[in-house]
Amino acid sequence: MDEKDIRLRSLYLFLVVAEAVDHYKERLLSEVAELKAAGQGGSFNASLRQEVALLFRHWAARSLWKRLEARADEATRINQRLLRLFTEGFKLPRDGSGVHYAALLTLEEEGVVFSERLFNTLALARKPSAGMCLPLIDQGRETVLEHCVAALTWPLERLTKAIEAMSEKGVGESSMDKLGS
Repeated sequence: MDEKDIRLRSLYLFLVVAEAVDHYKERLLSEVAELKAAGQGGSFNASLRQEVALLFRHWAARSLWKRLEARADEATRINQRLLRLFTEGFKLPRDGSGVHYAALLTLEEEGVVFSERLFNTLALARKPSAGMCLPLIDQGRETVLEHCVAALTWPLERLTKAIEAMSEKGVGESSMDKLGS
């Protein structure tokens, strides 16, 4: 992949995953009782969005590494660009807090850690049940994995058209505004 390939593929992946982050954040707010009860202030929503983005970013990175295993240089370059987009677009902390997901092997483990992170980060009165979060994050993971396949297999022309269509719809605007570009 040349630099244009890397740029377009990572931008497409960022935009579609940003849309999925917002969708699943809203689903978590409407379907997980502990989150509904906690209220929905601006900083609460931003923190919840960051937690969902950390998890979704992890899945994208893992999928990219797996699919580009034989092409480590390309995997590194696309993951670095994607990390920058996620870090700046979602205002993710630069403290390595997303790395803890890398050690987890199962969706159930990810559900437990995600539930604990929500409880701690959002200062909830009660920890959300991992069982309540699990179906939603499983659906989110499948969505992210599908988008990774598209980002790596679609021709550049199709990716460009998809990016233009998302831009016209305003997809990822709140995340892109934070990028300053």
